[in-house]
Amino acid sequence: MLNALQKFLLACVIGTLTFSPWEILMTRTDLVGYANPDFMGIPWWAVAAYGIGSAVAVFLWVGWDRMMRTRVDYPGGGLALEYLLLAAIYSLILFFRTSPYLLVLGLSLIILLRLIFFHQPWDLSSFLIGACVGPTLELILAAFHLYFFTEPDFLGMPYWLPLLMGNIAIALRRLSWVLVPPPPVTTPQPSVLR
Repeated sequence: MLNALQKFLLACVIGTLTFSPWEILMTRTDLVGYANPDFMGIPWWAVAAYGIGSAVAVFLWVGWDRMMRTRVDYPGGGLALEYLLLAAIYSLILFFRTSPYLLVLGLSLIILLRLIFFHQPWDLSSFLIGACVGPTLELILAAFHLYFFTEPDFLGMPYWLPLLMGNIAIALRRLSWVLVPPPPVTTPQPSVLR
């Protein structure tokens, strides 16, 4: 069994390996840019930030689920679906970046289907938290001129950014369930009448 530090480091590695390649692709296609790119189009601190940010988010979700007394039965293999979904969303962003309204419609449809068919307790709240916190952090980076979007649509960010960040929040919450499993769902035993 892994201790808390090992789980934190594992979450850092997973976050770095998941999000850094997509960010490199987004800089290569001129969706985003950085003030001082020194590692394949992104700065060294962005690589570290994806890892540390992912690990912090995972452990915040652990605290959230404990506070809300969430009970789920989540198979570890479900993470494969999460990564495929993230890959589909990032791919849509890369392919439909010139049609922001069509892109937002497609992402909204994916997320709506996800919330209907693959729903877990507190998913909508998780999505909304990610859709608010993620863009806020990116806008703070943009305010310090460390990061920018090449084609901002609204408030200095693209329309699709809150949808992406909300989905990432749900995926990181699922990762927290694999690293620190919440109590399983228990089915009440039928009472025996005497």
